Amino acid sequence: MWTFHQSSIHNRRPGNNGGDGLVAARHLVHFGLDATIVYPKPSGKTHFVNLIQQCKDMNIPVLDEIPTQHNPHYDVIVDSIFGFSFRGTAPREPFA
Repeated sequence: MWTFHQSSIHNRRPGNNGGDGLVAARHLVHFGLDATIVYPKPSGKTHFVNLIQQCKDMNIPVLDEIPTQHNPHYDVIVDSIFGFSFRGTAPREPFA
């Protein structure tokens, strides 16, 4: 069973998992929900540039950091920062 929320925020980084987050945001908007993308370290690769442009064309906000002012409310946060192959001790900036 799926529960759909009114508003979601997608935190992503360059890489395949981040690309999946962009696609998820786009699909949620197609289903009539709101989405916001946080993209702190944009990739210059054509594939990601095109994915971001598709999201912008759908009027999905793309932010460079998680909003701290105005205390926005999100019903769900989609973590598309780290994939299944993450290795390391802790995230580095700007993802920490």
